[in-house]
This record gives sequence, C-alpha cells and structure tokens, in this order.
Amino acid sequence: MDTYGGGMGVLFIAIFETTVIMWIYGVGRFSDDLKFMFNSEPIHFFGKIGWGITQICWSITPIILTAIFAITCVYWETPIYKGNVHYPDWVHGVGWFLILVVALQVCNHSIYQLYSKLLKVS
Repeated sequence: MDTYGGGMGVLFIAIFETTVIMWIYGVGRFSDDLKFMFNSEPIHFFGKIGWGITQICWSITPIILTAIFAITCVYWETPIYKGNVHYPDWVHGVGWFLILVVALQVCNHSIYQLYSKLLKVS
C-alpha cells in the first residue's frame, strides 16, 4: 500500500499540482498572491537574491519531479515484505489500480473544470 498509494500516486499529484501552479497560473502571480497573503514583500524575509533563487526553484520543480517519476518507473522493482515474502501478482495489480485511480481523478476533474468554463463562456 505504501509503495503504490503513498509513493507513485502522491508523486503524480505533486507533478500535476506544481505544473499547474508554476507554469499555467505562473510564478509571478503566485508570488503576488504570497505578497497579498503576508501583507508584505517576501523580499524582506528572503532577501532579493534569495527571493529570485526561490522563484527559479519553483519554476524547475515540475521538471525535477517528472525526472524522479521517470527514474522510479525505469528502476521499478516489485515490493517484497520483510525481505523474503513476495506478493502475488494480483496484489501488484491492485496497487497499480490505486495509482490509476489517483491519476484519473486528477485528469477527470481537470477536464470537467475546463469543459464547464468553456460552456460558461459560450
């Protein structure tokens, strides 16, 4: 359960979330939202150079997470319980189904939101 539900599923959500926030919504708008929420410039806390580095890190986070996901898929090994007990194949199927459920929920909700926005515009 930890390998499938807590590892790959959470990583997929993190990739999707950071991509949407940092690339679609935008780092600049996200920074403006932080300024609004804190009621001050984050530059006072981080410093001007530190704030710039923080924004660069936010921008490359989706790439790094996608690389981690790809490496995890390439070097995938089936989980083994206490070093010597192998799970049956159907258990791994249930695990991959959990990951699929997470991915489909995110994708379905995104498609629904885009479709409902398009209907309101027309």
